Amino acid sequence: MKVKRKKDKWDEYVKIAVGAFVAAILIFACIYIFDVTDTPSKFGLVNENNSKEWLAFSISFFGAVAASYIGFVGAIMAVSMTMEKQNEFRKETSRKNVLPLIKVKANTAAINIEKSIPPIIEPPKEEQAMLLIAISFKNVGQREMYDIWLGGIKCGSEESDNYCEIAPILYKGDKCNEHVKTVVKRQQGQGTVEISFRIYFKDCYENWYFQEIIGKSTSGPGRRYKVDAFEIRSAPKLISETELPETIKKE
Repeated sequence: MKVKRKKDKWDEYVKIAVGAFVAAILIFACIYIFDVTDTPSKFGLVNENNSKEWLAFSISFFGAVAASYIGFVGAIMAVSMTMEKQNEFRKETSRKNVLPLIKVKANTAAINIEKSIPPIIEPPKEEQAMLLIAISFKNVGQREMYDIWLGGIKCGSEESDNYCEIAPILYKGDKCNEHVKTVVKRQQGQGTVEISFRIYFKDCYENWYFQEIIGKSTSGPGRRYKVDAFEIRSAPKLISETELPETIKKE
């Protein structure tokens, strides 16, 4: 919408400039038709009996029109560039003021919903293990965040671009407790498994961000890993919609 308004404004400026140029041509035509053929000149300007004076007047007239036109366009461009820079500065300031921030920790609260991410890989059943991310995260930013997704899990040498939606909105100060499960390949001979994943979200201006989280797990009974130790690897990173994972784009 902002781009459209800017385009409409430029269209208006172009119409004004073209209209002024056409008006100048019409004024010149009127002088030529109603004055140059008169002797003596009704307007007191020039007439056909003095071709040198007429030529000088024509050059002077169109020189003034061209200078005014160039000055008008230059002034509009300068004002527009200044306004655009000011708008970008205000936009960036506003974005930073409402930047969502998350704080993560192990989920010790009661689990209300269990969400699933499609498996990272499809290993043979004897090599499968259930990966359970028990996470609690809180919005500690200044405004609400929207469309919160978790996924992009990396476990050992395997990684996935699959995501699941955690919450449609999280207001300032609110927190979300979740168990998110997926299937991974069992890590033979390893007591501790390190994983990383991303949380994507939008601010109130519909800017997209992500934060990368690191988790560690000690293998549990059977074929099960429960990740319950977390560390935030990155601050919120601003991205464009084209950089979103395909799973989120489709939604």
